[in-house]
Amino acid sequence: MPAAKAKSRAAEMKAAGLAYFATWEKELAQLKNPENKNLAMQQRAKLQAIFDSIKTVAEPLKAQFDPWLSDLQDLQKYLSNDLTISGVDAAKPLFAKTQKEGFEVQKSMDALVAELNTVAATLTPANVPAKK
Repeated sequence: MPAAKAKSRAAEMKAAGLAYFATWEKELAQLKNPENKNLAMQQRAKLQAIFDSIKTVAEPLKAQFDPWLSDLQDLQKYLSNDLTISGVDAAKPLFAKTQKEGFEVQKSMDALVAELNTVAATLTPANVPAKK
């Protein structure tokens, strides 16, 4: 069920992102100073681009993950029925295929984590010391 949990979490993140930007739009509309408004609009555009890049990175992962997981499950079923030397030998191409796919899934996951770290760094408030 890791795939279902990941899909659920992705949907939650998408909803939270939409809510975040909707709130930002409302607050942006209340700004009166044109310089502050312009700065806020630039920051919003920058963050929107980062959020959009997450989609760009997540799509290949989404396309890779389900087939890879299915192949792993098939391999597990196959091996649960035939753990003989000849059965394992016959499965070597399946091992190689799932290993190769797994490396590609890992690369996509690493790229997604890097994008998420960028978002986290962008959203992390500055540590401003309190005035005395």
